[in-house]
Amino acid sequence: MSTTVKETESCKDILVVSKVTEFEKICARDGDPLRALLDRDDSSVARIKLAHREHAHTLEQVEKSFGGCVRYEVIRRSELAQKVAAKQYDLIVTVGGDGTIIDVAHYAGSVPILGVNSSKSTSHGHFCLADAEDIGKVLQHILNGDLAPKSLSSLAVTINGKPVAERVFNEILICDSEIGETSRYSVEIQGEVERQRSDGFFIGTASGSTGWMHSYGADSLPITDNSIQYNSRGLIRTPDSSFCLDRGRLKSSDQIVVRSHMKSGILLLDGLHIKYQVGWGAEVKASISDEPVRLFIKEDANQPWTPPASETVQRTLID
Repeated sequence: MSTTVKETESCKDILVVSKVTEFEKICARDGDPLRALLDRDDSSVARIKLAHREHAHTLEQVEKSFGGCVRYEVIRRSELAQKVAAKQYDLIVTVGGDGTIIDVAHYAGSVPILGVNSSKSTSHGHFCLADAEDIGKVLQHILNGDLAPKSLSSLAVTINGKPVAERVFNEILICDSEIGETSRYSVEIQGEVERQRSDGFFIGTASGSTGWMHSYGADSLPITDNSIQYNSRGLIRTPDSSFCLDRGRLKSSDQIVVRSHMKSGILLLDGLHIKYQVGWGAEVKASISDEPVRLFIKEDANQPWTPPASETVQRTLID
């Protein structure tokens, strides 16, 4: 059970950002076929119900941990941009998983973020430092000044010279909007230009190096590394082709320019739900932002690990 924080020299204004669980989304939609599965406790939706129960418990523990020693308010993710713009907070506490932290990072500015994993049974919570059991202890260390946030690199991105609204925490992907269509573009780095065809082109930070990009060959970088990493996704090679800008790392002072050669090109920002149109001739520029994301996280969060070897089942065919 989480403990309640003790009074410190000054009260803190804390914004708690809670995710909306999949269970809540289903119940709010009229005629959702998943509602019938939930009502009869179908095994296929057991994970959804478990995640909701654990989330509700975690949010309760977070609020209990504050006691009367801090000023706080709880909002949903959908209210985030408007709320952060209207008031300055000392700390933002997210209750959810990595997706909630990433959403908050887009708008938090210089306000430090503490992630609380609200469902350890169903969520890895790579960026989360606390959970329902230890939120009180972790929060007390923060209020006492015993824990300091890490400054993590983010990307500043422009499309045709206009900055996108969100600060990029993990990565961007430039690709064709049609699944299965070849992504066509050119990459410019330090004055060298190269045309490529692939399933898309990633540009990311150290925070994004263990996620989506990593599954396509990006290296895992230390969480506080400030370089830019880039790599193509499924680069099309031919016998006479040669590429030197298909993957690599750049210094924080460098910039990558990608020009779209696609009629229906898109830029995906930190996942799938934020997208911008980058049609033929659109120019995307990405560089390290002057404003890092301040997150309470373990120094070794991105430490490489080796998954357990899968058991190999050998079968003998007998005529």
